[in-house]
Amino acid sequence: MGILYKPTVLGKGGRTFTLYKFRTMREGSEGLEAKLAQCGRDQYGKVRDDPRITRLGRILRRYWIDELPQLLNWARGDMTLVGLRPLTEEQWADYPQELKDKALKVKPGLIPPAYSQEVGTFEDLIALNSRYLEEKRVDPASTDCRYLKNFVRNVFKKGIRSK
Repeated sequence: MGILYKPTVLGKGGRTFTLYKFRTMREGSEGLEAKLAQCGRDQYGKVRDDPRITRLGRILRRYWIDELPQLLNWARGDMTLVGLRPLTEEQWADYPQELKDKALKVKPGLIPPAYSQEVGTFEDLIALNSRYLEEKRVDPASTDCRYLKNFVRNVFKKGIRSK
């Protein structure tokens, strides 16, 4: 069992790249996501109460430790600091095609817009991502600065964490 989980995700222009993360799920469980549809999704698009995640994996995810290897993706130029999360082709199937088309015009990011403000449902996440992409299209630098500032406020002052 490897310590790194390396899915192939879609980046800018639909180019695929290997995303680096620490493994938080049991080996061989990645392909079962479609079978877990009955669990539903949380407001961040993740499977609710996902039984595939290990106890250590829950801790790594809660404090985003599992995402630290993505700094390599950032250093290689696959990702930006702020932007929509990189998703696999299978994960994109849950999102509207229009959002996917807009998202693939820019690089995905380490820090997603979803942590810049609270979202209650998966539909809210889709709306926020769409709004972020439109704002970024008009004014990329100030949009990313604003979302980054809100992320820092929400994480360090309000204690928002991943699950």
